Amino acid sequence: MKKRNKFTRLVASVILSLSALCLFFVSCSKDPEPEIVKVTSVALSKSTLELVEGETETLKATVAPENATNKRVAWKSGDMTIAAVDAEGKIVAVKPGNATITVTSDDGSKTATCAVTVKAATVSVTGVTLNKTTLSLVQGTNETLTVTVAPENATNKKVTWKSDKADIATVDANGKVTAAGVGTATITVTTEDAAKTATCLVTVTAKAVAVTGVKLNKTSLSLVEGASETLTATVAPENATNKKVTWKSSDLSIAIIDSDGHIAALKPGVIAITATTEDGGKTATCAVTVTSKAVAVTGVSLNKTSLSLVVGESESLSATVAPADADNKKVSWKSNNTSVATVDNNGNVTALKAGSATITATTEDGGKTATCAVTVTAKAVAVTGVSLNKTSLSLVVGESESLSATVAPADADNKKVSWKSNNTSVATVDNNGNVTALKAGSATITATTEDGGKTATCIVTVTAPAAVPMFNIGAQTGDGGDGILDSGTMEWVKYSLTGANGMTFTGKTADIAWFSDAEGKITATEPIGVRFAILKFPGEDNNIVSLGASVAQATPEGSYYFRIIIEGVTSSNVGVLKVGKAWEMKINNVTWAARNVERPALFVANPEDTGWYYQRNRYTGWSPTDPLTPSHDGEKWNSVVDTNDSWVTRNNPCPAGYRLPTLDDINALLDETSVDREWLTQNGVKGYKFTDKKSGNTLFLPAGGNRNKDGKLSNPEGGRYMTSTYEEDTVRRIWKTRTLYFGSNEIKAGFITEAVAYTIRCVKK
Repeated sequence: MKKRNKFTRLVASVILSLSALCLFFVSCSKDPEPEIVKVTSVALSKSTLELVEGETETLKATVAPENATNKRVAWKSGDMTIAAVDAEGKIVAVKPGNATITVTSDDGSKTATCAVTVKAATVSVTGVTLNKTTLSLVQGTNETLTVTVAPENATNKKVTWKSDKADIATVDANGKVTAAGVGTATITVTTEDAAKTATCLVTVTAKAVAVTGVKLNKTSLSLVEGASETLTATVAPENATNKKVTWKSSDLSIAIIDSDGHIAALKPGVIAITATTEDGGKTATCAVTVTSKAVAVTGVSLNKTSLSLVVGESESLSATVAPADADNKKVSWKSNNTSVATVDNNGNVTALKAGSATITATTEDGGKTATCAVTVTAKAVAVTGVSLNKTSLSLVVGESESLSATVAPADADNKKVSWKSNNTSVATVDNNGNVTALKAGSATITATTEDGGKTATCIVTVTAPAAVPMFNIGAQTGDGGDGILDSGTMEWVKYSLTGANGMTFTGKTADIAWFSDAEGKITATEPIGVRFAILKFPGEDNNIVSLGASVAQATPEGSYYFRIIIEGVTSSNVGVLKVGKAWEMKINNVTWAARNVERPALFVANPEDTGWYYQRNRYTGWSPTDPLTPSHDGEKWNSVVDTNDSWVTRNNPCPAGYRLPTLDDINALLDETSVDREWLTQNGVKGYKFTDKKSGNTLFLPAGGNRNKDGKLSNPEGGRYMTSTYEEDTVRRIWKTRTLYFGSNEIKAGFITEAVAYTIRCVKK
């Protein structure tokens, strides 16, 4: 390669000299100077390259057109610690990893890249072993040995095989050993790398003695269903090498036989059992006759194991005999206490008096039993009436009292009663007769027996209580704006309070009771993710309560109602806390805006909206639907950075309180130890979802591509996000802007060196 490059450079030098000479003569004969031919493209001899540590290879760069005036190029490695490149395009593999080699035309307008993969150096073989160190074979047979090369990750695991006595045993390239003659031979395997060896001693014996016949110990056999017997096979000659036989039944539904000759009779019938030698296929048979036997009873069960009856009632029990095909299914019935319950021959049980008895069913075949426990109760005593401990009751709003019902007669079986109020707005009653007064008025409480529907009533009169301290929640004041808190934020929301009936607030402490709606229906828990820290009233005549509201990012958008409680007194009305959309997400200690930038200082409406596209150091951008060529001049973009870092200050398009992300912010987002990421489609829009492993917070970045210098949309299936981080390319003498670049198959921190417009996602200052 080096010689070829030197020769190429020599030829190129001669051609250039001749070209220069020709140009000299031409210039002498013509006045106009030749037109400068610009570079239109540059290409590499390889776009991908694999090398091993320490290896080198030279890439060739081809500049087009062939007659370009300036065909000089510059070389650069994306990671010199992995793959270094010199001015001639020679690449040196330094360490394992991936690096991108970039060649750039001298005027900086055209580039080409080659993805270089550096692999680790060769791992040498340290040893080799065989699965067997000895092997016994019969003439004509074979077996394959298995080789294991160490270490496991050795680069070259190739081996060769050899027998020291091919007339006794041969071995092929796959380790297959074939026995040729009687005796011993040594099989040796040798590694191609380092010539490590392992051996196996092979012993070959003479060919087997063939089977000439087989006979069974019985040629006929009679069995009853369920019985078993063992047949034995004798193979001839006595010294036959292979005496293995296989067994077969001509009808597996009648009798089966296993590999050891054990026969099991299944059902009546006649079959043939055949023994066949493995060597030679010699056979012998035995005729087997299977006769039937009676099916014995194995158990019995009843349809009920317990039974409750009232004196005079009857019920039938049924017995199920097992198995279902048992020959004799007759059963007999018996009661152990005929004074309580009797049973006839058909299982009909009759209750005679209160008490208990056990009914037993016994099978005629086998004496199997099953029992049913019978409980007989006396006839029920019906309810004849009900009365209350009070027929009238006077209560003050908020008070409670219990009523008790007495069912007659005293020995009635069912004394259950239900309670009901005819005016639940005045007084309510629970299942235990507890009456609660709600407001002034009257109500009738009725107790009704479950048995017979007998009733009794109590007239309840409710009066209003004496004036008690009370207060109302007034208008919101102070900090907190209109009381709408964005998800993921915390702020103080203040409400004014108005006391009545002597209610004061000085030095008192407030608490919160959450309600589901404005009607005051209380819920068991506070809203998801909302926490209120309530301060003590600090001074004289202070009627302002400060509610420190912390709203988690997972809190649903909506209105949440509450009452304030001060030393046992609950507000007469409800206050409202409104929770809005989440505008920020904290991921790996960086607080990101939840939406892209639209117009300058304005976020888009939805997390899936792409937003507008912005060039570096430009305050204004272009909407996703704008088809026009950008009006911004990008000619000086590569060589000029606006003064005072205006991309972060004066020209920052992020809303107040936000800034453009830095490269450090991007790297924190890409930190896989702290952040999970997933390429998905959210509400019809493709993009990456990032999830903070610790907090569970999520951030979605939509894929909206970028706008090129000519204003055309490019890479619509990928994400392109701008940062405020610059890097100066001292070789090319241009400024590069670091970016977040992703598609469905990759995501990384990249950079741009042209006036391309990217989308923007801001972070919290």
